[in-house]
Amino acid sequence: MAKIAGDGSVDVNGPGTSVRTPRTHQTWADPKTVTGEHCFEDYNGSKYAYVRVLSDTQLAAAFGTGRCPTSMPAGAQTFHR
Repeated sequence: MAKIAGDGSVDVNGPGTSVRTPRTHQTWADPKTVTGEHCFEDYNGSKYAYVRVLSDTQLAAAFGTGRCPTSMPAGAQTFHR
């Protein structure tokens, strides 16, 4: 679901979509340190991945266009990690 690529960017992948956040972007965070929720934007702010940790084995994610919203959007999907 979310991983650090070889160049240090974070890739968040969902069904039919992917968001790559470069290490220099203000929304970059190491996915291993996210314990609550966090929103990742791509390099130009055209799409986002909003992630919420539900448990050690599950997380919810919502993907959309534009900048990160202030809270988890409706329609988030649950994923096993």
